[in-house]
Amino acid sequence: MPPTPAVAVKASRSDELRLGGVVAELRHWALLDLTGRHRERFLASQATSDVASLAVGASQPSALLDRSGRLRAFFFVHKREESLALLIPEELAESCIEALESHLIADDVVIDRREVGRMRLALGPAPAAVAAGSDRFPVEGWGSRGFVTWGDDDLPWSEIEPDDLETLRVLGGPPSWLSL
Repeated sequence: MPPTPAVAVKASRSDELRLGGVVAELRHWALLDLTGRHRERFLASQATSDVASLAVGASQPSALLDRSGRLRAFFFVHKREESLALLIPEELAESCIEALESHLIADDVVIDRREVGRMRLALGPAPAAVAAGSDRFPVEGWGSRGFVTWGDDDLPWSEIEPDDLETLRVLGGPPSWLSL
């Protein structure tokens, strides 16, 4: 009797995410850099993050509130050796910059919006294992850990569609900002 041929089984998107990694275009997000010797103290006084205890290379979700305690913006903050990077929804970037700059008085802090072009989000255990790097912003969101990167580097994981990324966001990711 001849041997039974092997059947190739394609992994589902959820299995690819759970066991390996996936990549998606990260549209409508902006990257801000805070530099200067008072950057950590300043951001800690304006946002919900405990920036001082955040390890260099780590990131966490944060929010900017107005003086009444209402949400003005949410973002991810990444502590680097010489700066703090904020990954923020595009439509909130300018108002966040204005709100932060309005509180700069005698602080040595510079807020710059970086033009990075195309951003991609890599999620899953494989991307999480290699999240460190100068052009990588580690994140935990969308139901998984991974990183955001920019540039044209090829990433070795399967591409997912915007609808799949939106499903991940709804199931375990950052909130969607709705303009009123």
